[in-house]
Amino acid sequence: MRQFADLLTGLSYTPKQGQFRFDPAAAEPGAELVLGRRYGGEQPARLADIFAALEDIAHRPETAHHIATKLAVHFVSDTPDAGLVTAMTRAYMQSGGLLPSVYEAMLTHPAAWASLGAKVRQPFDFMAASLRALGVAPEALAGMPLVFVVRQMVGALARMGQPFQRAPGPNGWPEAAAAWIEPQTLAARIQWAMAVPGRIVPDLPDPREFVTAALGDAAGPGVKDAARQAETRREGVGLVLASADFNRR
Repeated sequence: MRQFADLLTGLSYTPKQGQFRFDPAAAEPGAELVLGRRYGGEQPARLADIFAALEDIAHRPETAHHIATKLAVHFVSDTPDAGLVTAMTRAYMQSGGLLPSVYEAMLTHPAAWASLGAKVRQPFDFMAASLRALGVAPEALAGMPLVFVVRQMVGALARMGQPFQRAPGPNGWPEAAAAWIEPQTLAARIQWAMAVPGRIVPDLPDPREFVTAALGDAAGPGVKDAARQAETRREGVGLVLASADFNRR
């Protein structure tokens, strides 16, 4: 790990420009031994050596299994089926690391559909799914006033526990359901679901129709009853979006 880190010296990143830069003069001199293979040692240092190491690491079975597991945990279950991970790992190796092949292996495996509702939507996913269920077009979203977006979306994400593009570490956001079902952050979801949709879509849909459009077969009797008995469209739509059925996938 340390020698791989030494190999990466010379690379820098400028957030404002969103660009990487390689400075040979800042690179650690000498060759580095990474997973049994030597990289670098040329003068001046070459960016190609870093790419070569990354390419070799990307094609290792351990990398395939790690990526397959991460994808399965994110999309399917916090504790994915071992057979599913194996199938995805195999697809990664056989395709040379092509992620569409891994996605296909995941989506065509029976285990991917055996645990629907096992994952809790993270706040960004919850908000995106809500906007999609409400039929908000991308152009309408892009045309919203910046102040509204900052207050009602970016600010709301922070209150829900997921500040926009501010993950707590390089490993991203936690996947475990427990990280997203704390009382304070759940209250922020409910508040958003009850208050904001009506500001985005003035003519809200009939909750009795919306529950089916938003959840399809995943709508349980509890949320259907809530939608049917709601006194207003605002309340009914909010109850659907705040329901446990909608907040799981």
